[in-house]
Amino acid sequence: MKVLHLNTYSLLKNKSFPHFIFHNDLLNLGHESLIISAKGDVVDEKVKILENSKKIPFFFSATVRKFLFQILKNNNTNYFYPEWNLDNINVTDIIEQVPFKPDVIMTYWTKFAFNQKLVHDLSNYYNSPVLSVLVDMAPLTGGCHYSGNCDNYKRSCGNCHILKSSSPNDLSNSTWLYKKKYIDKTNLSLLLGSSELSIQAKSSGLTKQLKTYKMLLTVDETVFYSKGKTKARTFFNIPINKKVIFFGAANLKHPRKGMIYLINALKKLSSIKKDSYRNNDIILLIAGKKLKNIDIPFDFINLGYLQNTNDLARAFRACDVFACPSVEDSGPYMINQSIMSGRPVVAFQMGVSSDLIINGNTGYISKMRDSDEFSTGLHKILSLSESQWKDISQNCRELGLSRFSRNVNMNNLERILFKLINKRDKNF
Repeated sequence: MKVLHLNTYSLLKNKSFPHFIFHNDLLNLGHESLIISAKGDVVDEKVKILENSKKIPFFFSATVRKFLFQILKNNNTNYFYPEWNLDNINVTDIIEQVPFKPDVIMTYWTKFAFNQKLVHDLSNYYNSPVLSVLVDMAPLTGGCHYSGNCDNYKRSCGNCHILKSSSPNDLSNSTWLYKKKYIDKTNLSLLLGSSELSIQAKSSGLTKQLKTYKMLLTVDETVFYSKGKTKARTFFNIPINKKVIFFGAANLKHPRKGMIYLINALKKLSSIKKDSYRNNDIILLIAGKKLKNIDIPFDFINLGYLQNTNDLARAFRACDVFACPSVEDSGPYMINQSIMSGRPVVAFQMGVSSDLIINGNTGYISKMRDSDEFSTGLHKILSLSESQWKDISQNCRELGLSRFSRNVNMNNLERILFKLINKRDKNF
């Protein structure tokens, strides 16, 4: 089997992203596999960076998007981008880099580089089915990556609150219609990493008619593992007898990440009556953009951006519980990583949390934006005895190994891809 992967970026710091994992899994299974990205810093004969063959670097799309939809709209909380191809990437640019005829094309995060028309044209050229791996809601909407409380994507978008538009025929509507035109002409299926994404995909007017496959996103069990708490804490200079709460995100200030609810939950946690531990036993381990002037009632260690996957995995091993206060997300993927690391998770009821968190077994789910319930969940885990904590840690690890380990998912993925190929051949 020959598989072509399209993802806008291929960066060394993001080697745990799905396109890398699926690509390497297929290679390990003996298949041919190639990644095409617009930008990146990976040097690998099986990862082709289009920008490297261009005289002028790609920068128009990202720059224009930021200017039009963030600066002019004074909007830093919602991500919007239409199906523009300002860097003028075409099918020939990709074909010249691919040494084989792909049996399947897999797409991931494709904004700025590979719009729906380009994917259709490429699929048509090779007569290859397309499997789109959803990492957010962008393929389901007229331009936004998360719909918030808006359900216009279920019909045809328009009246877009992100664009501050009251017109039914605005840019979100024309983008939706443009995508619809090419989606309907493409042999396209979806790979969905959570029950919530499955519901959203079946609700969208763009994709409700498509074949979908559900598969929790893979986490490498040899990188994210449960043993080694003492060694990990030594690395971060954390005493072994402390209670460590880990949380993080690429942008902790983004409202979607729910930091305000976590801060409120931590303040409530500090006031809860405790029998088996005290407030000064708690240390917060924070990854992501450094927070300044935050009012948190516990000592904390701010790691900043973790530069590689191994450091992230080490942070999970150093903690007792992972706190995920996101209020809108298609994952977060960090929930999968925490579960595979044998670390219980406290999260709101959104994204992949309902697929992986079982109250009292692998963590606790709180009602949306309910800081009281969130703090109670944290307290319950921090109050566990050593033997009880080891039991819940083992539950997490076993769940991860059985549901989304590389060993399990590479076989699931292979089976799905062969189905797509066989279906194409029968219809040919």
